[in-house]
Amino acid sequence: MPCALENLPDAIVQNALACHLRTPEASFDAALELERDLGLDPLDLVLIALGLEEAVGVEFPVALLEGVRTVGDVARLVSTWLGVVPALRRATCR
Repeated sequence: MPCALENLPDAIVQNALACHLRTPEASFDAALELERDLGLDPLDLVLIALGLEEAVGVEFPVALLEGVRTVGDVARLVSTWLGVVPALRRATCR
């Protein structure tokens, strides 16, 4: 059984998408394409990233958004960046 923290990036992304799209919180399949399936453009993605930043309290470099195409890509970005930021903080605080 997966740890609840492993699902946290998915839950954060699901909530951010639901808020941005102004839909009741639903389950967005990881394979959904942001542009084709959800009608999101690059500005929408930046706005969603800002919402994610607010939700998790870390800044996402805009350059990381360039390769993001699917809901799953966003969740992986959040998961990766949440792992990178604490490591960077530990490395710089020594």
